[in-house]
Amino acid sequence: MKLLTDFSGISYQVEVKTGDLVYAGTDANVTLRIYGSLGDTGPLQLDQSLNHSDPFEGNYTDTFIITAPVIGQIERIKMEHDNSGPGPGWYLGTVSIDLPSKGRRYEFVCNRWLSKSDDEGAIEEEFQPTNILYRVEVKTGDEPAAETAANITLIIYGTRGDTGPLQLDQSLDHSDPFQRNYTDTFILTAPIEKIKIGHDNSGIGPGWYLDTVTIDLPSEGRHYEIKIEHDDSGSSAGWYLGTVSIEIPSKGRRYEFVCNRWLSKSDDDGAIEREFQLTMFLMKTYMKLLTGFSDTSYRVEVKTGDVVYAGTNAKVTLRIYGSRGDTGPLQLDQSLNHSDPFKRNYIDTFILTAPVIGQIERIKIEHDNSGPGPGWYLGTVSIDLPSKGRHYEFVCNRWLSKSDDDGAIEREFQLTSSEGNYK
Repeated sequence: MKLLTDFSGISYQVEVKTGDLVYAGTDANVTLRIYGSLGDTGPLQLDQSLNHSDPFEGNYTDTFIITAPVIGQIERIKMEHDNSGPGPGWYLGTVSIDLPSKGRRYEFVCNRWLSKSDDEGAIEEEFQPTNILYRVEVKTGDEPAAETAANITLIIYGTRGDTGPLQLDQSLDHSDPFQRNYTDTFILTAPIEKIKIGHDNSGIGPGWYLDTVTIDLPSEGRHYEIKIEHDDSGSSAGWYLGTVSIEIPSKGRRYEFVCNRWLSKSDDDGAIEREFQLTMFLMKTYMKLLTGFSDTSYRVEVKTGDVVYAGTNAKVTLRIYGSRGDTGPLQLDQSLNHSDPFKRNYIDTFILTAPVIGQIERIKIEHDNSGPGPGWYLGTVSIDLPSKGRHYEFVCNRWLSKSDDDGAIEREFQLTSSEGNYK
C-alpha cells in the first residue's frame, strides 16, 4: 500500500566499468539518469570517482556515491556524455547500482559505444537491468496433509540460461512455510522464461499439493511454462502444491499457473516433478496503455462482527474483482481508526492504492491464521471509490476460522448493493 510517494534522498552506490578496447576511455562529462516505478532521479553528474582522479579510462571501474530521490524499483537507466574533450567517444561496459539502505543491487550490461563516430553515432543510450527483482508467491493447497517440511527448490529459465537451483527458505510471511493453505512470499533476482520448483521430500508429511503458479515478467510476446519438483528426501515428503506466483512489481505483469496436484510418491500418480502450462496472464501495464487507466484510491471499511471472540490478530488480505480484472492482494495493515484493528465490533478504515478494475463485482478476503485465537467473524465490507463516485457494500456475516463454521479462512463474497454512477 502506497499513500504518499517518498522523494526524500537516499544513497546510491554506482559502479561504472569502461570497456577494455582501444580508445575506450573518454574525458567527456558523463551523466546518469535512473528511472524507477515512482519516477526518476533526474540527471546525476558522475564526476567524483572514489577510485581514480581521471575516471572513465580503458578498463577502469569507477565508483560513485550519489544522493538522489527514492524512485521505487529501478526499471532502466540512461547514460550519456557531452562529447567534450579530445577523442570523446566512450565504450561503456557495465553499470551496477547498489542501494545499501534497501539491500538491493541492479546490474546493467551495456557493451556499447557512446560515440558520434562509432556504432550508431549515439552519445546517449538507455539500458534495461540484466537482473530484475521478482516477488515469488507459493500457495500450498487446502487439502488434508497438504503441507511439507521438505526443502523446496525453484529453477528459473531465461533467455541466457537458468539460475540454477534457488532455495525457497526465507518466507516473508511465515517462519514455518509450506503449511496447509499458506501463501509464502519470497524475493528473488533473476530473468525468467519458465520456472522449475521442487522440494527435497524431507520432514514429516512432505507431500505438497500445488495450486497455482503466478509469474510477473518484463518480457512480452512469449509463452511460459513451469516445472516444479522436490527430491523426496525426509519422512512423509509428499506435498500438495496449490499455486506459485512470481511478480515484478515495477512491470505490472502477472502470470498464473493453476496446479492443484500432489508432488508425492504415495499420492496421485506418484510423481514428484510436474510441468504446468500458463493458465492466466494479467498485465496491468498493458491495460493502462490500452485504456489510459491507472491506479486509483479505494476507501475500504471493514466491520468485525459483534460476536464473542470475533476479533483477530492475524494478517488480513483483501482482493477486489471487477469487470476489467482484479487488484491483486491488498494488505489491510494500516487502519485509520485503530492501532490494533479487527477487534470485536470495530470498524476499521483503510486507504489503498490499486489499479482501476472497472465495476466491482466481488471480493476475496482472507487471513493467515497467525497469532493467538486467529479465528475472525467478519461482518461487512464497504468500498468507496471517491474519484468514481461509487459505493459498494458486501454483507458477509461469516467466520474465517479453522475452528468455526466450515473451517475456511478465505472466503469470496458477491456484491450486496452499490450506489452512484460509475464515471
